[in-house]
Amino acid sequence: MTVFTHLREQLAQALLAAPALADGRIYIERDRPIAQEEPDAIVIRLLSADASQKVHDHTDWFVAVSVECNARAASAAAAAERAETLAAQAWQRLFALADPDMERQGVEWQHAAEDTPIAQLAMRVMALVRTPQSSLESTP
Repeated sequence: MTVFTHLREQLAQALLAAPALADGRIYIERDRPIAQEEPDAIVIRLLSADASQKVHDHTDWFVAVSVECNARAASAAAAAERAETLAAQAWQRLFALADPDMERQGVEWQHAAEDTPIAQLAMRVMALVRTPQSSLESTP
């Protein structure tokens, strides 16, 4: 398993810990952020990874991650409120993790008018992970 796959799984597990956020609707790299029958969902996406420095025989990577909190409701205001509530809960869980080391990068809002209004609050975070220089596998 690469360090990147491990990172995605680790973030998903933090959001799935009891009580699971969005009733367990936590997805990794899902094309459609929220299905029509779902009231809310969270999608974790890796955006980029930059090798920053070599330390002895290891490489440190800064990995940009998007955590998208999506909500559907009868009104745009209700959808936005639900997306923000999910984001606040996700933010708290992710930054309670001891590993990986993460930095807050920003927040972006999006809205869509479908059969029912959808709101998305996407949080960008930067995680620091380490690999051996010759591999993309996690280091112990």
